[in-house]
Amino acid sequence: MPREPGIQTGSQHRAEWLWRAVALYWSIQILWLSTSNFSSEHTVASLGTGLSILQIRVAPDTLDRINLIVRKLAHIAEYAVFGGLLARTQPRLERRLAMRCWRPALVFAAFYALTDEWHQVYVVGRGPSLIDWSLDCLGAEIGITIFTAFLSRDPSFPPGDTKAECGDVDIAP
Repeated sequence: MPREPGIQTGSQHRAEWLWRAVALYWSIQILWLSTSNFSSEHTVASLGTGLSILQIRVAPDTLDRINLIVRKLAHIAEYAVFGGLLARTQPRLERRLAMRCWRPALVFAAFYALTDEWHQVYVVGRGPSLIDWSLDCLGAEIGITIFTAFLSRDPSFPPGDTKAECGDVDIAP
C-alpha cells in the first residue's frame, strides 16, 4: 500500500535532521571565518606565500587586488554552500515545489549574513560591509538555485505543482 504524501519513514526523518546538523555546522564555520584569523592582513600574507611557493611574482598592488577578489569570491562560495544546505533542510514536500518555495531559506541566509556582518563590528581587523552582505545573499541564492536544479533532475522528486502552496503562502500565478 503506498504511503500517504507527507508521511516520513524513520530514515527520512533522521536524514532531515542530519542535513540540519550539517547546515548548523556550516553556520559555525562561517562565524569562524569571520574571526581576525581571516582578516585581510592575514589572507594577503597567505596568498603572497602561496604565490611565492608557485614561483609567481606579483607587485604589491596586484597582490592586494587579487586578495580582494579572492575574499569577495569566498563570500559568495561560503554562502552558496550555506544556501544549498538550507534549501536541503526544507521539508520533502516543499522541496518539490516551485522555486518560490525557497524564500524561507534565502531569508534565513540573508538574516544570518546580516548577523555575521554585525558580529564583525567586534572583531579586531574586521568590519561590517554592505557589499559583503550583498555578496553573501547572492551566494545563498546561487546555492539554492544550484540545489534546485539538481533536485529537478532527481527522478524520485516529481515536478512541482505551481498551484500548490509553500507552507501557508499560496504561490499560484
